[in-house]
Amino acid sequence: MPGQFSQLLMRACRVLVFATAALTACVAATSAQARWLKAESPLFAIYSEGGEKELRNYTQRLEEYDGLLRTMTGTTAAPSPNKLTIYLVRNNAQLREISAHAGPDVQGLYLALTSGTLAIAVREDIGSSKWLSAQSIMFHEYTHHFVYQYYPAQYPQWTSEGLAEYFSSVKFKPETIEVGQFQLARVYPLRTKDWLPVAQLFNPPPGKNMNMFYPESWLVTHYMMDDSQRRTQLHSFLQDIGRGEDTAAAFQANFGMDFKAFDKVMKKYLAKGQVLVRAVPRNAVRPEVVITEMPAAADELLLPGARFIAESMLPVEEEDRAMGSKTLTQVRKEAAKFPDDALAQRTLAAGEMLYGSYDTADAILDKLLAQRPNDLEALYTKAARYVVQAERAPALRAELLAKVKPLAGRIDKLDPNHYPSLYLYALGALADGKPPSENTLNVLKLAHKLAPQVDEISLEAAIALSKADQPKDARHLFEMVAYGPNANSRSRYARRLLSQVGAGQQNASQAADKDGSAQKVSAEK
Repeated sequence: MPGQFSQLLMRACRVLVFATAALTACVAATSAQARWLKAESPLFAIYSEGGEKELRNYTQRLEEYDGLLRTMTGTTAAPSPNKLTIYLVRNNAQLREISAHAGPDVQGLYLALTSGTLAIAVREDIGSSKWLSAQSIMFHEYTHHFVYQYYPAQYPQWTSEGLAEYFSSVKFKPETIEVGQFQLARVYPLRTKDWLPVAQLFNPPPGKNMNMFYPESWLVTHYMMDDSQRRTQLHSFLQDIGRGEDTAAAFQANFGMDFKAFDKVMKKYLAKGQVLVRAVPRNAVRPEVVITEMPAAADELLLPGARFIAESMLPVEEEDRAMGSKTLTQVRKEAAKFPDDALAQRTLAAGEMLYGSYDTADAILDKLLAQRPNDLEALYTKAARYVVQAERAPALRAELLAKVKPLAGRIDKLDPNHYPSLYLYALGALADGKPPSENTLNVLKLAHKLAPQVDEISLEAAIALSKADQPKDARHLFEMVAYGPNANSRSRYARRLLSQVGAGQQNASQAADKDGSAQKVSAEK
């Protein structure tokens, strides 16, 4: 059984989509002509134009960091069968080839979508002065991914960010990894700027300047981690607020003080300047990393292909269509150079289904699948093509979604843990509007288990469970989305359903039917 520290971490954070202006990676910068490489390890699939040696080292360091998190949390769950895909790009312009809505200053982001989970990061020279901060920020984001992947629950944003900050400051020594170092970037503002009152840290007001949120979250979490009794108190506090208890009352009950008193405690803790640094032995065994060179078509088509798949299950606004059509024009030109390359043709087909012609997409995919019947990515794109059209043509929805199930079934035989196709299978099975079958419920439950950080899957599963008269399980999933740390369209949707059910107006499935399926809830960009 894990101890209190492990239990705390198991329930500490959830992050669905997050971005940072400083996320960078440690793979050496290369010229624009460098060929794309793909590194595969047990947990990651990483694409980069960087050198092979740097890419291998980078991949092994991420694997080792995952091992550190497992050691520190007492995690015994088997690694997720779905590898995290990472794209290491040269600059912000390349990053925006995948995520068109990213701002000009964004250097990296993580996306958890129904079509897959991926991270994008701008490369940084491994020898640059920015290396330590770059490493820290990447590890910060991976901590979010790790904790919510293995220990999903609903807890406040300060805890989510504080834990990621706590672990991301690791230092790799020859034989140990040190955890819990002070971070100058967090300490400096704490010593030079006005603090947020702890009451606002624990309950962030909308629209408030939250520049001090990260430094204070880091400090409070460090304070909690430094002492076994405080770790136990925090665990109890998180359980209480997870059950819906008032935050201030729960804090008073568990820590024996109110927020004003805790403000003074934290200032004294900072002034003391002493924190506990933990040393964890390094694993001498390095995981195997297989590196392959991508085909020539990847030079111009790898990143647009990633973008098209990422956008395939998102709502398409007029601005998206204009940008997507422009990208498709370029993709058509480049793909014509590689008529027999599977990556090029899959990318073209995905672009056509979103911003061009369904018939053209069908012709490309049918030809590709005739030649390569077990091409999982082509099968998924073919299934997604029917979902995309179904959302744009409601009158044909049932007819189109009925074509999804057999394609998803073929993917299941190739990879039974491919959660994007499990989700599409469920959409097809639910298209007739009838109560879900036991098989459909099992498919949704598996998809949620494989990707608990994807709200749309959690919501679709919650609605189906409610329709199947399983309100307890349905409410649990609604609450996971409703009370997550990041307020967005999906959390507001889940809260609306919960409030309607709580008021006794109707059951969750009736409330959901008024708004449509979870897939129709707009994803914030």
